[in-house]
Amino acid sequence: MTLYNIGTFETKTDSEMRELILIINQVGLGTMTCDEKNICKTDCGYSLEVSECEGDLDPALREIIKACKSAGLEMSFDITHFEDEEGGYIYQNGVYETLGREDLCLRTVSDRALLAEIRRRGLTQENL
Repeated sequence: MTLYNIGTFETKTDSEMRELILIINQVGLGTMTCDEKNICKTDCGYSLEVSECEGDLDPALREIIKACKSAGLEMSFDITHFEDEEGGYIYQNGVYETLGREDLCLRTVSDRALLAEIRRRGLTQENL
């Protein structure tokens, strides 16, 4: 089974991102290698793009989370995988989730579309 992964890691500071890159390279992340030149400044902090990365990242992501917690490093990520199987990996506010295709679709659909589907199904608070 081949999985191709795309997404981002995020931190609040440049120094946290540099430390995260060291952890990612130490643990390994599929076929990806990280470099400080890939750091992007954003409105909310710093991001690192995950691209051209193959493989099941779940075991490595769990190790990265563990190493970041040990180092007191706050970070988050949102990574989608596709090809043989679709899904994603999300880590936000200290919570790690692996998502299948349906869960990933629910997370990415607009509120308007989601509410329209709920109404179409005739669901209300009374019958939930």
